[in-house]
Amino acid sequence: MSLFVAEPSLRCEDCRRFLDVRLGGFLDFRVNVTGVPGPTHRLKNVKTGDDLECNKYQLMDGRFRFGPVQESDASTYLLTARNCLGNTSLEFNLNVLIDASSDTTGYNITVDRGDSVKFTVNGSGYPQPMFTWIFKSVDIHADSREVECLDSIMQPLVPDSTTALAAHKFQSVLDLGHVEGNMTGSYHCQVANGYGNGDTVAFNLLVRDVPAAPNVTASATDETVTLNISKPCYTGSLPITNYNITYGNTDLNVTAPAGTTILVVRIPELMSKTPYQFAVRAVNDFEQSISNLTQITTLGVPDVVVLSSTNRSRIQDFAECDHVTFDVPAHGDGGSHVLDYELKCTPSEGSSRRKTVSSAVSISDLKELHSYTCQLRARNIYGYGDFSASFNFSTPACSSSSSPQPIWIWIVVAIAVLAVIIIIISIVLYKRKQKMKNSRRSEITEYDTSVEAYAESGPSARREESEAYATTAAARNGT
Repeated sequence: MSLFVAEPSLRCEDCRRFLDVRLGGFLDFRVNVTGVPGPTHRLKNVKTGDDLECNKYQLMDGRFRFGPVQESDASTYLLTARNCLGNTSLEFNLNVLIDASSDTTGYNITVDRGDSVKFTVNGSGYPQPMFTWIFKSVDIHADSREVECLDSIMQPLVPDSTTALAAHKFQSVLDLGHVEGNMTGSYHCQVANGYGNGDTVAFNLLVRDVPAAPNVTASATDETVTLNISKPCYTGSLPITNYNITYGNTDLNVTAPAGTTILVVRIPELMSKTPYQFAVRAVNDFEQSISNLTQITTLGVPDVVVLSSTNRSRIQDFAECDHVTFDVPAHGDGGSHVLDYELKCTPSEGSSRRKTVSSAVSISDLKELHSYTCQLRARNIYGYGDFSASFNFSTPACSSSSSPQPIWIWIVVAIAVLAVIIIIISIVLYKRKQKMKNSRRSEITEYDTSVEAYAESGPSARREESEAYATTAAARNGT
């Protein structure tokens, strides 16, 4: 009879030297244990030197199962199979994976500009968790970035420092240093290591700061200035409570109702045609802003029309015997469109006023060889300005001042005169011809009458008539 014996053997088909198991999970892998007689086995914690009890692990039917694992189970283990012929061992490292988490509760904090602020977050987990600080949806370690509405640039914040407190316990501190108003907002710290969802801790920081200067537009009439004040784009993290308005020796405080984005302020009883400078400041519960300086000049009646010596000479040059036309020189309109001009002239026989809506002034109904003294003033919606200084001009005689007529007029006149002469000559000739006809007709009639009388008279009478006729004919022919 023969007896077969064999040394123990451990063969692991799917195990590795380093094995990762989530906290509360099980380490499970296939292992083939052989030997004759059948070997016994034990599991030893190399770090502590303790043998684990059988209820902590199982080695059955070719499978090794360990768990549920605790955080303290992370170590190096030695699995040993032994019989009377010897022993063999299998060593492996167990890493207990712990989801990242934080037991820190976020909070809200209000500070003044220039104060120091630190945020601290505790976290745990294995592998060591990463602490990521987020401000305004941007990683806090990103490059510097410009903050809207401010001229300043927010520098990169001081990197957080992470400290190991104990096994798998860590702490991250974000030091903001001396805070500025543009650091107001929510700060989120994300604690994560790739296992589980991790935790996020939120801090809300409110930095009381000086507001930016408000935006101001202005409009004016003759005695009133209207300021349109827009809420500054940066309010210092606090509501704007009022606006301070300074002009001259006057200081006004105007309350800004809650939620107001544009405040309309009317400042009456000002002097017309006067420049004013308004300094407007936005005020919150911390401080008032720098001034927004706005300059504007109130409106009024038009300025006095100033006629230079050149203008006066032109008026005299343009004077006709019965009218004069000239252009009003440029002058201040008082900030409003000129509606019309008024003329006050003093001729020798009295005074008169005339109005014109054009800057080309025309004075009509003048008399020749007269001297006139006039004044001029302009009007807009605020009224008339003052009259200008007097200016003089004289009208020439109409005959000397009449301008040369075009040549075609002279041609027409000449033709008309020639036609009249022709008509007159024609009439004279016609009448003379008619007179001659009538004269001959009367001579014939007289001759016939004489002949008849001669025939009826005796010889002696006829002789006397013939002699008389001959004498008359001779006398006529002689003439």
